[in-house]
Order: sequence, then C-alpha cells, then structure tokens
Amino acid sequence: MKIAYLMKKASKMAFLIMFLCLCVALAGCGGSSNNTSSPSPSPSPSPGPNPSPSPSPSPSPSPNPVIPLTSPQSLQVTGLDGKILVRWTRLAEAQGIAATYEVWVSATDNANTADMRADGIECIGTLLCQVEIDSLTNGITYYVWVKAVYGSLGTSDFYENSFSGMPVPTPTTPTGLTVIPGENLIEVRWDAPMHAFSYEVLYRNNNPSGTAVPTPGGFFHVVSVTDPAIVITTFDGNPLANDRPYYIWVRAVNSNGSSAYTMQATGVPAEAEERPSAPGNLVVEPGNRRISLTWDNVSGATKYNIYRNTVNNSASATLHGTVSHNIPRVSAGIADLTNGATYYVWITAENSKGESAFSTAGTGTPEARDIPINYNDFNFILGEATAEFIFAEVLPLAPFSGRSNGQVQDRLTRVKETPLGNLFTDGAAWYAREVMNETIDFVFLHGGFIDNAINRGSISLGNLAAATRDRADTFTFFTLRGSDVIELFNEAADIVHTGAGTGGTSPWANVSKEVSYTIQYEVLPSDHPSLLTPEVKFSSAEAEPYTYGYIKPGTLRINGQAVDPDRYYRIATTSSLAEGVEGYITPPVDGRDVKETTALFWHGVAEYIYENGSVTPSLPVNNAACRITLEGGVWLGALNENICNFRTHRP
Repeated sequence: MKIAYLMKKASKMAFLIMFLCLCVALAGCGGSSNNTSSPSPSPSPSPGPNPSPSPSPSPSPSPNPVIPLTSPQSLQVTGLDGKILVRWTRLAEAQGIAATYEVWVSATDNANTADMRADGIECIGTLLCQVEIDSLTNGITYYVWVKAVYGSLGTSDFYENSFSGMPVPTPTTPTGLTVIPGENLIEVRWDAPMHAFSYEVLYRNNNPSGTAVPTPGGFFHVVSVTDPAIVITTFDGNPLANDRPYYIWVRAVNSNGSSAYTMQATGVPAEAEERPSAPGNLVVEPGNRRISLTWDNVSGATKYNIYRNTVNNSASATLHGTVSHNIPRVSAGIADLTNGATYYVWITAENSKGESAFSTAGTGTPEARDIPINYNDFNFILGEATAEFIFAEVLPLAPFSGRSNGQVQDRLTRVKETPLGNLFTDGAAWYAREVMNETIDFVFLHGGFIDNAINRGSISLGNLAAATRDRADTFTFFTLRGSDVIELFNEAADIVHTGAGTGGTSPWANVSKEVSYTIQYEVLPSDHPSLLTPEVKFSSAEAEPYTYGYIKPGTLRINGQAVDPDRYYRIATTSSLAEGVEGYITPPVDGRDVKETTALFWHGVAEYIYENGSVTPSLPVNNAACRITLEGGVWLGALNENICNFRTHRP
C-alpha cells in the first residue's frame, strides 16, 4: 500500500477543486460522513454501534420514491459584537433544485422555541454560505439551526444537533499588570476583563523604540494563554538571564477581535536568596488508571518535584518527576496506575538554594468508569472544557491575503498551532497507545479534519461530532524511514501561509506533542509597501518568499531528538490521509507495516476527553515546548497573531 505525503503546493490545486466538486455532488460536503436527514427525526449520524433490526418483509418498490431533503449538519457560529456569524457548507441540489436556506435562532437549546431570523439565503458561486444575525444581546448563548428549502420539493427538518455561539464585544485592555521577577523567570499577572477568551503576551529583551506600547522592530516573542497569568522562563530558546530587564505587554482576545496592548511592564530576574517554602493546597483527583494533581504556586520556586508512594510515608516515596513553575495553580498527572489501589503524593518546590520541605500528603484511588460512551446519543456528556477551544476569530488585515480588515477567520487549525488541533492529536495519540496498544512515535493530522470550535462548558458527543469534518475516518498506522519523515515535514512547511486559512491550506499539519519544528519564512521588511498601503494586493510571485516556508535546519525533533534519517518511525493518521484521497498529491512513498483498523479516529478523541473529565485549551508559554514555531512571514507586520511563541527580527 502506498502512503501519500498528503501535502501539496498551490500549483497542484486542480485536483483539490475536483475533489470538492465531487464532494458537493455526492453529499453536500457538509463536513460529516452522514449527510442525510429527513423531515422526521433522524438517528444519530454517529457511526457508533446500532442494534440489529428485526427481520421484516422487503417493501415493494415505489414508483415515486420519497427523496430525503438534506439540512446542513455542521454549522460554525462565531460571536461578534451584538450579533453572530453563521456559516455552513452549501448542500447538493435535489432533483436539479438548488437549496435556499432559513436560519432559526433561540436563547434555549430547543428548536421548538426558535424564531426564523433569516430566509431566502442563496449560496451562488461559493461553497461557503454565511449570514449575520444581529440585534442580539452580548453575553447570552444563542442556539442555531438551519433549514434547507428546495422549492416545490419542500423544506428539510431541523438537524437534531444544535450549534451555539455567544455575541461578545471586543474585550477591553487588561488592567492591573503586575510583574514579579524570580530566578531566571518572571511571573506576570493581570486583571481579567469581561468577555476575554484568551490573552496574548508580547515580551522582548530590549525596547528599541523606547515607547510604552509595542511597535514593529527588534526581536520578540508572542505567546497565548487562557488564564490571566503567565510564567516566562525562556527567550530565544535560552533561560531568562538574571539581572537583565525584559519588557512585557498584554492584550485580551476573543472571537470579535483584540484589545489594545497594556502599557509596558518591566521585570528583571534575579538569583534566589533562599530556598522556597513547601507548596500548599494539594488536590488529588482520581481517574481511570491515573490521578490528576493541582497545587498553589510558590514564590521563588523554579520547579516542583512530585513524589509518590503506596503507603503514607514520604521518607520512602519515589520521585515521579518534575514540572516547571506556573501560576496561579500548578498541575500534573500520574498515569499507568492500578485501579482500586490508594496512592499517596507529596510535592516539593526547588530553586538554586535548595529544595523545600514536603507538602502535606494528598491521596487518590484510581477507578474505572462504569458507563461507556453511548455513541447513539449525541447528548451524551463527555466532559467539560474549562475555556473555549477557539476555531474562529477576527484577524487584522494580512498582506497578500486579499482579506478585508476585521474579516472573521474560521479555520485557525490551518494556519498555526492551536489548542483545538492539539486536543485532537494528543487525544488520538493517547487512544492509540492506551486503548489500541499501539507503539507510535507521533500523530500526523491535517487541519481540514477539524471543522468547528468546542465551546466552554459541557462537551457533548454532538459538540465533538460537529467539530469533526471526516467522521468516517478510521485509525491507520504505518512506518516511515527518517529521511522520508524529514521530507514529509518539508512538504508540510511548504503549504501556503498568509495568516488566513484560505484555499489550499487544508493540508496544514497538526501534530501530537512529541513533534516540534520551526517553519522559516522570509521576514517582511518594516518599510514594505504592503504595510504602508495594506489595501494594495500583490502578485503571487512577489508573495511567495513570505508565504511558503521551509523547515529551519536543526529544528525538526521527535521526542526531543533530531530525526535520524536511517531510523524508522511509527505514525498514526487517518484512513483518508493514508489512502491519499484528500487530494494532496505529492509523490507517495512506500510505508512499511501498514495497519488499517475499524476504530473511528474521532471516537479516540471522544474517549480521551471522557477519560480526562475536563480539558483546558492552552499553548506552551516557552519555545522549548512549542510544536510549530513560525519565524518571519506576512502576519508579523502588525504584531497581530497569537501563533505559538512566534518570533521575528527585523533589519
């Protein structure tokens, strides 16, 4: 079996266009493997197990068979100021009749209470249909359904799963910015403004303009966090230097845009004067074969040590591992434990002056879950998202992209490392190892597999299904030689990147946490005409050095080690990618030990969420932990992206 590299350049887009057209013709390209619904309630589109029906006589053929009328099954609802933007994929014609659409909205998750807020919507010349619903109240969650109207054939029913979004104004600038220097680190805290989904923290080791607000120029990092606090420990891949000033700014972000940056704060790390005190408020939460730990941070600590035992005796406890300093709470987990056994845990804090005393002991007894996921029930609750896994946000104008200023970008998994992409790849990696007992090096997934946000709060099976585009895809495993892995990621770096998930970006790589690399683009000069006159469009040839990248030499690593060209690596991916049917037609290579399975890929992610109980969207706050770091490129002129720890320098 051939394993396609699955990536391609813009010059090879013809095949992808043919694929999309075929998708529309066959299934409406609704982002689901089950693109049919009927006026009566339909069974769950999840490919989960179904009971065998009782035998019944075969029906006589009908001379005029009833054709089910399809309704959109995957909507993207983005909250804007006093309104929501609703998007869906155009459906296929029924008996030659193109559908128009009605949008129904309710403040409760009940289609019977919904009001029709828009009708007669046509999608001419585009696969992506969209409409704004205004006159809504900020901070209220609205539920949305879309019906398809097929002229004389009739109107589809509501799809059984609702989609929701919350209108929000652009957040205000954070206040109360506080910097607490530590040993080779800086703690930064601020007050959370209303309606902030996440925060961008910009920091640098100089301030060439001498201004209180960040301006283009110099060398800087930008990181994204969901809590109103961060611990900064590295700059340009090295620990922060003691006795050197660092300059810090913060702004708030949500789906409607970004606030202005705060005024500058300055922090100067310094060597610790004494060893830290013992951590307090240790909380242990048991899970299936694992326990989760949280505790309060300790001022002056640089790291924490985790000790465990099966008896209440810290003197004989075993060191399980260490974690970095973090705020406001520090967390860790211990896996591969025995269900029903009681474990005792202690935490110590450490810096250059020594290790603290043990914390008070925490105890936990892992237990297996009694109730399996019901894949026939889209209302089944998998767990909880502590914050929104953002799929869409308003981005400023990016040079060469042709976007208008303030346009909503709804495919962030096609442009950068995101918490949403990391949730899918890490969930799949966990399932492959822990449930399928597969030994893998990493998971490789394309951004187009992910099709929607996961909102804050309870995560139902239907929520996850709505965020999954190709729900029929199954796990496939194969082995590649290291030299082919290097070529694979060079192809991944060569996907067009304008700061927007536009056409041709679906192959953008999403990888599990074992993989890290830097994509290098040419740096857009600060005096480039596109920054001075952003409404001017430029040719593809002029844009190419800034929008097509390559793997920066020496940065591609798996499990912290440089890829060995002669070693073989085991990879988990989806059946579609393995079969090369996604339309990404770079020359294939021979994959060894190909193993196809019937396990649905998105079910692996569901089991991961169910196993953990709650999931938190976050990105690494230091370069060493980033999966995909971007250098240069067109999005850096306005300092407008929260790409994982991206960095740049300007001439």
